[in-house]
Amino acid sequence: MPHHVTAVAFHPETGQLNLYPDSSAYATQLRLITARIIATANSTAGTDAVRTVRILPPVPRPRLGPHRKPRPPRRPLRRLR
Repeated sequence: MPHHVTAVAFHPETGQLNLYPDSSAYATQLRLITARIIATANSTAGTDAVRTVRILPPVPRPRLGPHRKPRPPRRPLRRLR
């Protein structure tokens, strides 16, 4: 999941690691594997610094392609007599 999650902050005084997922689906996956994330981060760093993980709201994706201009309002239909 490294391409779908960004670590944005670590607070050493509380041991909190903040993560930004790129979608709500990845946010759910991160919540399910929080214990594994903490264990892996601590074993990689060689300390027990990470105690909690905070999953932040997903980052909105940039729109791809040209932006469409809004359509002008339609004229009302005339009633036939």
